[in-house]
Amino acid sequence: MQRSRTKGRPTGRERVPRSAVVALVPVILAIACQVQGLRLLWLKWEGVDVAVFEADTYAQGVRHAIALGSAWPWDLTGRFWPFLLMAPGIYLHLPLMAALPGGLPVLVFQGLAMGLTALLLALLARREGADPALAAGLALVWMLHPITGVAFAWGWSPYATAAPLLVGGLLALRAGRRRAAGVLLPVAAMMKINVAIMVGGLALAAAVGLVGGEWRRAGRVATGVAAAWVLVVGAVFAGATWCIGTLSEDLHIGGPSPATAAGSLTLLLVLAPLLPLLGRRGLLLSAAATGVELVYTAVVNPANSGLVPAAAVVAAAAALDLPTRPRPGWRLALAGLLALVGQQVFQPPRISPLPLTPAGLAYRADPRGAAVRAWVDALPDDAWLLTFDPVNGAIGRHPGRVVEPQEWDGRTRVAVLLDRALADRLGLAGCTAALVPESERGPEIVAGWCGERPPGPEERATPNLECLDGLELDRP
Repeated sequence: MQRSRTKGRPTGRERVPRSAVVALVPVILAIACQVQGLRLLWLKWEGVDVAVFEADTYAQGVRHAIALGSAWPWDLTGRFWPFLLMAPGIYLHLPLMAALPGGLPVLVFQGLAMGLTALLLALLARREGADPALAAGLALVWMLHPITGVAFAWGWSPYATAAPLLVGGLLALRAGRRRAAGVLLPVAAMMKINVAIMVGGLALAAAVGLVGGEWRRAGRVATGVAAAWVLVVGAVFAGATWCIGTLSEDLHIGGPSPATAAGSLTLLLVLAPLLPLLGRRGLLLSAAATGVELVYTAVVNPANSGLVPAAAVVAAAAALDLPTRPRPGWRLALAGLLALVGQQVFQPPRISPLPLTPAGLAYRADPRGAAVRAWVDALPDDAWLLTFDPVNGAIGRHPGRVVEPQEWDGRTRVAVLLDRALADRLGLAGCTAALVPESERGPEIVAGWCGERPPGPEERATPNLECLDGLELDRP
């Protein structure tokens, strides 16, 4: 009788699918990768590592613009203002930068965007029929990917924000949520023109039925809209950079270029971990959405940060194919191994170490960074700060004006924060003193006050349109 009452009732083990239990392993590992990535970003910021200086320079531009009450592109980024014309999504980050001054909040935001991308990839794989273990495995592959590792080791860029927006937009398309896709994908396109090209590629893929037959007509319309956006924004950017004389430099087709890893190696490390997961549809979708970006990386600019959203799109294409691929578990294991090996091989200059390398796991903040950052934080809010690499990653919370050596007139009183060699070349040895000593982590940094003339009233920034110099305008 007792036996009949329990017959057919699932036991505790039967109530929990085996795949859900197996999924706990990649979930725990993915969370560990997230924690390690955030830890590395935090420590690099704390030690004023040159790898993350962009976060503080952007944050300082916002803080100074708020103090001035003006936030035109040239107020925010100075000489690099044309980039905001093709990346208006930067303005969507201003509330965060205004509420939480300094570079650390946007670095944490970038790291969390990588974790959110992993979660959305898992949801997309589940939506396509993958069991929990496979979906969690794909999320782990993303967290192990060398390009995700780069996002956990370098300064802030709106490109990183585009990654979860693109994956979320594709998830919305597959789920038939037109309004959600209609918000996520255009916002992603605003992050930079390269991402707009990816959105156009996704629209083209939808137009030919790769995303779902019901999206063909909408895909054709979206392809036209994306193409128009890219042409207009690209023309405005090209015109602005030509006007200020930096077109070839900013397009990386001339002028000084930073040392980078080889384009072919970078491209290999982007694709190799994800190729085992892709079928015919995934390959076509990846080519349509990221082909332009990958060619640009291989031929022109290996240091292209657009690889973060590009890799996310390829991973999303893998999520579509994974449930139908033979031996998906083994394919995921191979992808994870290739991704982890890729992190060990990829050592881009000024960015390394990546979080899952031995050096990344053992990384400690440069103790000199705290002294540099404290000196900047103690400056009067209205002080002019003269600084340059390698310490311009300490300026994020300073609301006053920041000038580089070539911008200083030599007389205006400024707070100086420079490495010893540059300060000596500028003739500033007599008004500066050692702030932190030289070490294996970097040169000696000196600080002090130089110049005798007090700063004049703050002038409104201008776009520096050199092409208009000498142009005679009709005056009434």
